[in-house]
Amino acid sequence: MLFDPIDVAGLHLRNRIMRSATHECLASTSGFVTDDLVRVHEELADGGTALIVTGYAFVVGWGKATPQQLGIHSDECVSGLARLAEAAKSRGAAACCQIVHAGRQVFDNVPGARAVCPSAIPDTATEVYPAEITQDEIEEVVGAHAAAAGRARRAGFDAVQIHCAHGFLLSSFLSPYTNRRHDQWGGPIENRVRIVLEIIRRTRAVLGSSIALFAKVNSEDALPLGPGISEEDFVTACRLMAQAGIDMIEVSGGMAESGAKGAARTGIRHSSEEAYFAKRARRLKSEIDIPVALVGGLRSQSVMEELLQSEACDIVSLSRPLICEPALPEKMRTGKATRARCISCNGCFDIKGYGCVLPKMAE
Repeated sequence: MLFDPIDVAGLHLRNRIMRSATHECLASTSGFVTDDLVRVHEELADGGTALIVTGYAFVVGWGKATPQQLGIHSDECVSGLARLAEAAKSRGAAACCQIVHAGRQVFDNVPGARAVCPSAIPDTATEVYPAEITQDEIEEVVGAHAAAAGRARRAGFDAVQIHCAHGFLLSSFLSPYTNRRHDQWGGPIENRVRIVLEIIRRTRAVLGSSIALFAKVNSEDALPLGPGISEEDFVTACRLMAQAGIDMIEVSGGMAESGAKGAARTGIRHSSEEAYFAKRARRLKSEIDIPVALVGGLRSQSVMEELLQSEACDIVSLSRPLICEPALPEKMRTGKATRARCISCNGCFDIKGYGCVLPKMAE
């Protein structure tokens, strides 16, 4: 089943393997596409991945998280982004651009960036003290996402993914830990998801029906200092997103403050440690009518097959394993591998640029 094709909102995927968005640190300091970034997408497509999602692309300059982050904040970005879309599509993969505002998770000293959050809750992991986002800034963020989606369409992407996970701005609206507002943007989940729904509606109007629209959503926040998003609120938020026009939800979780319970957990050695967001993905799939993708510690082909066959998800999403082995899907398809080499050491986060600390093996 892993290598059965699937259609998502009219987009044909050659198998059920998706590359989850990964910050490659390979864009220019201004956010423009480089030859190295194009090469990564070519290798992923040649390696058999069906749907390639770009690293998170900032929609406005003051919402940039890190140096060398991909940008989609200006029309000047379009020609370079078109190279990324073509790199995937010309090799049989579908191309999706992920768009984001960093919120309070500005991890480095990025010129012009400023940390904002629904409420002025300090980030204990990065020691960032954000300002409470204003009404005017909320309106700017909504418009910036829609404008970014228009640039992705002009660049030739098959889909756009709105990043609502991992503690970035939209994720922080969904979480009651970071959203303690008492206006129309805070309180019950129907209010906390409001900014996402506004972005979906504005973005869908820009994209029309020919471009798929996805969302990556935190199913849990796993915070040590306070309650994060509940399972019920997660399901309700995703249901409202689907009604507003989202075509697929990618289920993830965690943020910078989650520590060992974050999105990229270490030391995954056994199949029982894989798919750590599967329970909530299974619940979500049983309650919405759009496809569900699942990311989080997937390493074994047998686990991926079981998740698909048991209808926990429709698509499996990989990040670190594809940094280690861009050709992993093709290896699994041809019987050359049944498990990723990735040992979940997170060394790929510590090296400069993009790559794996494990010795490269001959294909």
